[in-house]
Amino acid sequence: MSLKILCAGCSSEERALVEAGVRAGLVEHSRRDPWTVSLVKFGTGWSVTVDGPTIKGRRTSFMVPGPAGPQAVADAVRSAADPCAPVASAAPSAGWTAPVDPEGRRDPHKCDLCGGQYVLVYDAEPNEPLEDAPVACPHCWQIGKVQVARSASIGRDYRADKL
Repeated sequence: MSLKILCAGCSSEERALVEAGVRAGLVEHSRRDPWTVSLVKFGTGWSVTVDGPTIKGRRTSFMVPGPAGPQAVADAVRSAADPCAPVASAAPSAGWTAPVDPEGRRDPHKCDLCGGQYVLVYDAEPNEPLEDAPVACPHCWQIGKVQVARSASIGRDYRADKL
């Protein structure tokens, strides 16, 4: 079918290397189903979102901390697309963090303005401290504050879904 790769924050040479690695790793998957991979470089690390049908819930997001070269990013994307497939350099020593389960923690909330109910979805470690984070109500888009795990708050790695 198709593979769309969106890449930002890096040089054109690095972009070409990362895209080639991701494309090579997802060639079998993208023949059957549509995939979108979003890669954003920040400093020496990468923020990655993979949207494809073999991932539970379709979408997963994770960080590849720096310094991470194109091969580490491509390996992390391949591992996220097919967690059962062995990827030699995607071992914990390669520095990437495991993909966030899109159906991780689910906290119900109610908008103070419109009264719409929604669920905040994010991943958290057991007993991780909570802190205030901004969230837009998916009904009226009013920005409010909710409690989320510190790691999700720092990376803004959470979403609000309508109930």
